[in-house]
Amino acid sequence: MKRSSFIAKASRDSLPMLRRAIFIALTLNLCACSTLVTIDVDHELAGINGAARAPSSPLQVRAGVLPLVVSDDFSNYLRQTNGNPDVYRWVEDVSSSDAKLMQQRIIASMEQSRCFESVNELSIPSLDAALNEAWLQGIDVLFVPRIVRNDVYYVDSNSSWTWNVALWGILTPIASWWVADEEFSADVRIELAAYSVGRRNELFRDTLEGNAQRSLDDWDQGWEWLSIFTTPSTLDAPNWKVISPALRPHGELDLYRNVIDYCRKNFVTRAKPDSFRESLSKFEAVVLWSRPEGWLEPRYAESDAASILEMLRGVREPELTGVQLTTNAASDPATREVLHDAIQRAARLQPYDRLFLSFSGVATVSDGALALVLGGDSNSPAPATVSLAELAQWLAPVRAQTLVVVDAGFNGTRGTRSLPAQARTDFGIEAFDDLRVATNACFLFASSGTTGALEMDEIRGGLFTHFFTQHAKRALVSGEGLDMVDMFAAIQNDVVRYAKLEQVAQEPTMICGDGFDTASFFNAKRAIATDPPNDRDEERESGGSEE
Repeated sequence: MKRSSFIAKASRDSLPMLRRAIFIALTLNLCACSTLVTIDVDHELAGINGAARAPSSPLQVRAGVLPLVVSDDFSNYLRQTNGNPDVYRWVEDVSSSDAKLMQQRIIASMEQSRCFESVNELSIPSLDAALNEAWLQGIDVLFVPRIVRNDVYYVDSNSSWTWNVALWGILTPIASWWVADEEFSADVRIELAAYSVGRRNELFRDTLEGNAQRSLDDWDQGWEWLSIFTTPSTLDAPNWKVISPALRPHGELDLYRNVIDYCRKNFVTRAKPDSFRESLSKFEAVVLWSRPEGWLEPRYAESDAASILEMLRGVREPELTGVQLTTNAASDPATREVLHDAIQRAARLQPYDRLFLSFSGVATVSDGALALVLGGDSNSPAPATVSLAELAQWLAPVRAQTLVVVDAGFNGTRGTRSLPAQARTDFGIEAFDDLRVATNACFLFASSGTTGALEMDEIRGGLFTHFFTQHAKRALVSGEGLDMVDMFAAIQNDVVRYAKLEQVAQEPTMICGDGFDTASFFNAKRAIATDPPNDRDEERESGGSEE
């Protein structure tokens, strides 16, 4: 009787202790639960901010991003890794839709960095074609991301494993299924190559990483009865296909956080020197001529356009920039619409870019002001005019350094690219004052308001264009560069001297805005190269208009 009472009493006393033990075990079990939560990358990306401070204002740089490149190296790495019988690492494949989605998220990260004027999406697979399109869109730097790693892998057991074994043996194996005693990590890496759209060369190439380590329980790994003892040796494809979709997005999100910091630190630091701006500079050329339908003069306007194109294409220095051409050489005369559209497109250029505009043709007086004569279009075949004031207004929004070369006469006899003298009014230098509203532009005219512009059979072209191309080519090829003031003085001296031999008065005129840097336009260190960033050579050779 006494023994039975003792046993009953012991049972009653041990029950609270058992309850406390179970409570403690469950508490520890809950504390060791998985740290892996499913995330929406796009939602999380909208709220993240990098560790580095954003610049006070965006850089004067427009960026473009191509879709993520999945190379053969990555495909081989995927096959070798996932085909290994000891699968401690799993590589997630990247489909075309995944690549597109990652491109959009990289763009969103760059936009959140607040380092660029704009970040544009391009969907052109070919780098050459993408550079062409980037030029037309006004993009300065083209980023090409390439996937390097898209992995999840086993790290090791953590400190919870030891007491989890005790819990498994003493209490129940079931409780151990919720203990996060194994460490797994995501490894998402891209290689980001940056290309100068203006120079068509690679600027730099860097690898950016995204990592995220989490503690996983048995359910996160794809449940197995004895996984506490068999992980990681029993991990196979079905397990990884459970782990990867939940863990890899954490690594991808960390990658985008690092993209933000990369833009704010690495890119901003690289963009500070003036040399970097020069490495982005574009040279855009608009080479036009005009002779209204039915007119016999000017005879050599097309030849002038061809000479200037030859100059632009004839400099073969590897360090020089590309030149984007718009021309009507060997085609129909330029119209007012062609000129206006070409200048409007140039408004996308940056302050460190350059625009070269040349016109060979006839000048006149329209509504009491000096004007250029252009061909008519299909709607109105009659000749059209553009006053110098109107030309300056078109050029005023252009931020690039702009050089305008006009080989046309404003007053003179036959053969001087001007209308008959009796139909003209003489103009002094004040007639060019309206041009100064284009503050970043410099205008070189073959004549003053009181003289014509001679063209000669001996050179089969305009006298002014002949000497301009000679001096410009010399400045570019010599590698020494030439200040625009000095260059114009040399051109003016040659033109005046040779025109006198022909008994023609010709006085070239130069008008420069306050924002034009006369020392840098024909500096060979940042000068013109020849091959425009497009692949329409056949069209160019046939004389079609190209951009």
